[in-house]
Formats: sequence, C-alpha cells, structure tokens
Amino acid sequence: MELLRLGNEQGKFLGNAQVQFHGRTITFDRYSFTLSDGTVVIRSEAQLDPSKRALTVAQLYELNRLSGARKGETLGTYEEDVMGKPFKFTRVKYVLSDGTEVIRSTGKPGGER
Repeated sequence: MELLRLGNEQGKFLGNAQVQFHGRTITFDRYSFTLSDGTVVIRSEAQLDPSKRALTVAQLYELNRLSGARKGETLGTYEEDVMGKPFKFTRVKYVLSDGTEVIRSTGKPGGER
C-alpha cells in the first residue's frame, strides 16, 4: 500500500530501456523506491511508441514499391519466437515521398535460439 502512495517523483530514476515486441517498440522507465521499513522496490512503467499505425492506400503502394526495389536503410536484426519457433527479423526503414518514415520488420525461420 505504501508504494501506491509514492509517486514517481519520490522514486529514484534508474534509466530506461527499449524492447521490441511483435514489431512495436516499448520503452520501460525504471524507478527505485525505499519503503519505510528499508525494503527497496524496483518498479517499471511501460509506454508503447506513439508512432502512426496506419498508412493510406497511396502510402502502402509507395512502401511496397520501395521495398521491392530494396531502397530502405537496414537498422539491424533481432530474434523472436513465433508460435514456439525461432525467427530472425530484419528491421528496415523506408522514407516515403511525403516524409513519412516506416519501419518494417520481415522475419524468416531459423534464428539461433
């Protein structure tokens, strides 16, 4: 109950970390709290990325054209289990003619887990 009364301003900020989960970026802010009995509690708060989630038909057409021509910037790879099987995903950023940035992850079976 005591932890509920404490706001984040009373906790010590420990930093944040970003995690990829099903193609979305989640940012975790971590805080440390010391309760009156000396117990130290670490609490994390998560926020989904605020990025736009839907493209127009014209934007989808342009994205598919850029993707087919391999005109994107590779941002890296990560591995994730899909239905119990390891997949390796490659993240690629595309910039559309209207300035919209799209990050697309494409996975293939056979990660190293």
